[in-house]
Amino acid sequence: MRRRSENCTEESAALAPLLADEEPSSLQVGTIDSPHWIEFEVHNRLTSVPGLHFSSLVIRRIQNGVCLEGVLESDEDDTDVCDVARSVAGVESVLNHLVVRRRRTVPPKG
Repeated sequence: MRRRSENCTEESAALAPLLADEEPSSLQVGTIDSPHWIEFEVHNRLTSVPGLHFSSLVIRRIQNGVCLEGVLESDEDDTDVCDVARSVAGVESVLNHLVVRRRRTVPPKG
């Protein structure tokens, strides 16, 4: 079992009181004015990459970037999820805590 990164844990703990106190507003999560725009955009980019399938994906903000947690089932060896995440404006660093499982393809019966 992997241990969580100190940075990721501290950032999540620091955000928890802020998120609990947020009041509903007219901001939509997917808009650039939203405080969660970066997480939303990283999620969209990662889930739109062909060959990457997430059975779970959690994205948290950290200083200058994001922390990725979850399970990635992949057909591809060459897709770098960190590069995809860094393609989002405002993401300079990525803590990759994804568990990667190779997708099994069943050979056709014949």
